[in-house]
Amino acid sequence: MMVYKLKIGENIMKSTKNIEVKASVRFKGPLAAHIKECTGANGLFDNISDYLKTLVRRDFVCKPSLEDHLSAVWETLLPGAMANESEFEAVTLAEIQTLGRKQAGLKS
Repeated sequence: MMVYKLKIGENIMKSTKNIEVKASVRFKGPLAAHIKECTGANGLFDNISDYLKTLVRRDFVCKPSLEDHLSAVWETLLPGAMANESEFEAVTLAEIQTLGRKQAGLKS
């Protein structure tokens, strides 16, 4: 039985308690080495499964909600939406692209 989240802010743990997911994942190289360091006799976790469950729980708890994202977008856009038209200056597409490349650390 699957129960869907009906409204923003509802406790998702209660609304999804009957959902189960199984995963089979293969890691190679540096990620595999890191996992081996974190698990087993010398690691913080007894096994890989416990380690991955902890990572997923941490991600779940720390993940911002949709309301958080929308609030951040609104706070970013509000000053521009409330500004007087005289506070804006015309820019070309080339200027926007150059600024974007500069902010991304790319060559102009």
